[in-house]
Amino acid sequence: MSQINFCSQCGAPLTDVSANFCSKCGYKFAYTEEAKHVAPVSESTIVANETTINPIKNLKFTKYGRLFGIMGVAISLLATIIIIYNLCTEAALDSAPLSMNRAIFGISNIHLWNSPSLSFMTFILIVLALLSQYYLRRFADTQTTSEDVTHIRKVAFGLLITIIGGILSFGSIAHIIDNDYYDLYFVSFINIAMIGISLYGIIHIIKHLNRYQQSANISDGIRKYIKLTKILTFIILATLSTAVLLEFIFKVCYVADVLYNDEYFVMIVLYSLLMIVIFSLVGVISTLAIIRFSIGVPTITDEEHCMIDARLTECNSNKRQLTNMLYIFASISLMYAVVSFANMINSNDYLYYGDFMATNFKEITGLTGFGGYLVLFAIATIFLIHKAPNQNKWSMVAIISMIAGGFNTICLQWLFGYLYDVRIIILGLLPLCAGYILYIWFSECDRVSKIIITALSFMPLIAILICNDINHHILYYFLLFSNSIVITAAYIYVIIRINGIQSVKDKLLGRI
Repeated sequence: MSQINFCSQCGAPLTDVSANFCSKCGYKFAYTEEAKHVAPVSESTIVANETTINPIKNLKFTKYGRLFGIMGVAISLLATIIIIYNLCTEAALDSAPLSMNRAIFGISNIHLWNSPSLSFMTFILIVLALLSQYYLRRFADTQTTSEDVTHIRKVAFGLLITIIGGILSFGSIAHIIDNDYYDLYFVSFINIAMIGISLYGIIHIIKHLNRYQQSANISDGIRKYIKLTKILTFIILATLSTAVLLEFIFKVCYVADVLYNDEYFVMIVLYSLLMIVIFSLVGVISTLAIIRFSIGVPTITDEEHCMIDARLTECNSNKRQLTNMLYIFASISLMYAVVSFANMINSNDYLYYGDFMATNFKEITGLTGFGGYLVLFAIATIFLIHKAPNQNKWSMVAIISMIAGGFNTICLQWLFGYLYDVRIIILGLLPLCAGYILYIWFSECDRVSKIIITALSFMPLIAILICNDINHHILYYFLLFSNSIVITAAYIYVIIRINGIQSVKDKLLGRI
């Protein structure tokens, strides 16, 4: 810095050469910085001074991708075995006019869960399908950007829609008047409509696979796999569309009574072959997923690793598990409300005694309360496989109790055929119900929510006790409809209490 001896403004001599202001006029001096020679810094010096960051392998990306693939392979093999077995044994072919899926999966015309040919394998198939959707959602949580998370979650949502539509396409789930009579036209409509929902789900999958493929954050290998998966999924869409058309033609021909026995069987065989093609393509997609996600584990930064861990921990938390359970029960009760409404507007004036026998225990043990025990058994199984962090011991006891009760109910109903058999109630339904209540009371929610959920469990039983003395058909189904609507609204209210209304809105908008 250069020295100043005189003020440039007034010319007064400066007593302090380092001063910034003139002591006489107050003028501020402007000092000129002298240029300093700076030695160039070599690139090696810069590298040496920088902290080296070691990339972390995204093992969870590979883990959940492979698990999704394994579930798909298992679904493909098991579904093919069931279809071929029931086709060879001609099991439940009398159900074909209601639903081809009922016929090829061996579901009896008498009662959905009474048929030994359906057995445990078909239920396992449904559980595997739900697990595949679960692992796909966890795979979404291993993505490094919010956009990729959103795309894969929407693919998973499309898969869920496809699964639900496929299950409900069995038809009899929707409409049982008594043990021997079905409304063919109504059930057929439900059957085809549900397959239409599956078609929409597949279109949803293709749409968001395409968006994920365009992401700049995935490797070329993953991008090629996604491209091939889109092509195979499109073939599945075309094949399923053909199957729907074949089923529609079959129903029309059946009603017109223009089919002979040989032609009847030929159309079922053709439909079976189409479904085997679909499940074979599922197997190919899944096998390629196992191979693809086993090769070349992607790397992430430490910050991304922490973000993924936090996301997975939150998704597996007890609060999130409970919320997902309530969403499922709310959806099922809403479905039941729709069915009750359809029965109400499509019914005769008065009920026969047999109608009560066909529906009362279905209501008590059924879809809206302690719930389709099958649904509750599946949920508890998933909770056990993927337990929440810091899961308390009583919640684990509750989960094991639900699994034991559900398994006993399945086995005992398979053996004895009636849900109201005292052995089924004592050995199956009681442990399942007790486990369900115990789980609720040791879950992460407030006391009011626990009381409401517990009360909802008994609502179907209360409705049946009220309806037991009612012989008027319309009034009977109106009460069941009202009961289901109240249950649905109560579940939604509890979900909002647990998560907050803004979180629920964001989740709903995200799905849309």
